[in-house]
Amino acid sequence: MISISRKEGSQGDMLEASLAGSLSEREAREAKSLLLSFVQESSSEHKSVKIDVSGVESVSSIVVAILLSGLRAANKHSCVLSYVNLPEYLFNMARVGGVESILAGAE
Repeated sequence: MISISRKEGSQGDMLEASLAGSLSEREAREAKSLLLSFVQESSSEHKSVKIDVSGVESVSSIVVAILLSGLRAANKHSCVLSYVNLPEYLFNMARVGGVESILAGAE
C-alpha cells in the first residue's frame, strides 16, 4: 500500500512529504483517496506541497493517474503541488500516456 508522510521541519507556506510503497489495482481507490485527502488538508495550511515520490515501487499507469488526480485536487484548492524525485519508470509510463509534461511540470 502507498503511504504519505510529512517530513520533519516542514513549516511556513511549504509542506514537504514523501509518497512510498507499492500499489495493487485493488488498493488504487484507497490510495487515491489518501492522496486527495492529504492535499485537501494540507492546502488549508500551506500554499505549496512538495511530495518526494522516489519511494514509489509500483510500475503502473494507475500510479500515474493517482498523481495526476493529486495535481487536479491541488489546483482546485489553490495549492501548488509538485512531485520530486519521480522514478524514471514512472516518468516513462507517463510518457506512454502523453502526460509526462504535466508530471514534469509538477517538479
